[in-house]
Amino acid sequence: MPEIGSGFSRMQKILLGLSQKGQTSVVKAVCQEAVALSMACFREGRDPYGARWAALKHRNGKPLLDTGRGRASVTSSRTADGFRIGFAARYMGFHQDGVDKTYHRAASSRNQALGANGRFISRKAAGKKRQGTLYNATRFTRLNFKGGETHLVIPRRAFLPIPGRGLGLWQPALEHAARLAIARLAKG
Repeated sequence: MPEIGSGFSRMQKILLGLSQKGQTSVVKAVCQEAVALSMACFREGRDPYGARWAALKHRNGKPLLDTGRGRASVTSSRTADGFRIGFAARYMGFHQDGVDKTYHRAASSRNQALGANGRFISRKAAGKKRQGTLYNATRFTRLNFKGGETHLVIPRRAFLPIPGRGLGLWQPALEHAARLAIARLAKG
């Protein structure tokens, strides 16, 4: 869960004075606001602190929006002392934190089946008949993959607050959501 800033402690004291039902409704409102703020990060291409995400190098468009799976995987849940916001897609952690790593890839090789037209075909298809001819009667070729070091860089594109940096631009919006929820409870 993102770290709560010191300005939020006043709201926490007010929350403790509410009934369990009141606390639940305030936490729910703040949680919904946090999810909406995360969606705004995707839409605007900015982190919770206002910095723009790094531009794409290999395609046009906005970062992290080509399929929408990562954005759709943002989840939230209530905990004993508040809420947790995260993501279900495992790969989104690499985008949230960024990657700058060098790793070694071992050399490898394999046999690959070729169809009558010289194109690659799957191993499964290589054993099947097609229009009276056997694919496996065609030839195989040896594919060699070079090994070596690869340097992988994925720039940090944070869409949730970073632990240790506070809530950034999210803090006023979350406090406002909490105030509105408390006001609704006071009227009710």
